[in-house]
Amino acid sequence: MKTTHTLQDVLVRFGKTVDQQPLTIQNEGYSTLTVCDKVTVRLVFDDSNGIIQLISPISPDNPEIYADLLELNMFREQLAGARFILLRESGKLALQKHIVINNTTVHEFEVLFEEFISIALKWYETFSDQNKLSEEESDSVSTLVMDDIFNRA
Repeated sequence: MKTTHTLQDVLVRFGKTVDQQPLTIQNEGYSTLTVCDKVTVRLVFDDSNGIIQLISPISPDNPEIYADLLELNMFREQLAGARFILLRESGKLALQKHIVINNTTVHEFEVLFEEFISIALKWYETFSDQNKLSEEESDSVSTLVMDDIFNRA
């Protein structure tokens, strides 16, 4: 229960700094925040393990690049501990990060959250650019995108 109280305290104070209103854990066990009108982050709380998961969709599901993104999960340092996942229920590729919440201060959470958002925004923009290119030149997109992905790693 201490973890739940710690999380709620962090969310309330963090929500006031980024959204001018407190974030709360909804009945479903998560809270949602949209950043820069682009990236949505779902904050899911796992009470039994004292962990909060940050999950941010970055692209529609694309079987052609999903295997490549799974390989990029090996580069956890460049992803700041996050990893790529598939959200089957929404048909999207996403970035996910686990944060242990015990004894985490608001400042520490802010740093971890901002780091996660920065990476999620970069990948979101990469795939947004890919979608724009695919409308123009469908044959050469996958090579350009994959070059960009592996250069980021």
